[in-house]
Amino acid sequence: MVRWEDWKEHGRWELHIEGGERNLDIQSRFVPFVEQPVSQYQQMPERIVLVGHGGTCRCILPLALQNIDLDFAALPLECTSYVVAGARPEGLVSSQWGGKDLRAGREL
Repeated sequence: MVRWEDWKEHGRWELHIEGGERNLDIQSRFVPFVEQPVSQYQQMPERIVLVGHGGTCRCILPLALQNIDLDFAALPLECTSYVVAGARPEGLVSSQWGGKDLRAGREL
């Protein structure tokens, strides 16, 4: 049985549940999916909204967001939670993760 700890703590990205995807498969699809609209629209006033599963957010967003690591992403993310990020010179940076305002370090 593959667990979050296998990926997060042991870096066993090749493991998957029977019939499921490896974390490596998700990475290869998700990171370009996030980066493409960001690069396309970063100079425009439009906002981009991506809706996804909390498990994907926790496992994959640390690869796309410069200020989120796997330890932070392991914090609970409720069913109706959201993540807000913006393009910065250093890459995508999260300003809100769930109920936490990362700009001020306070709960929302």
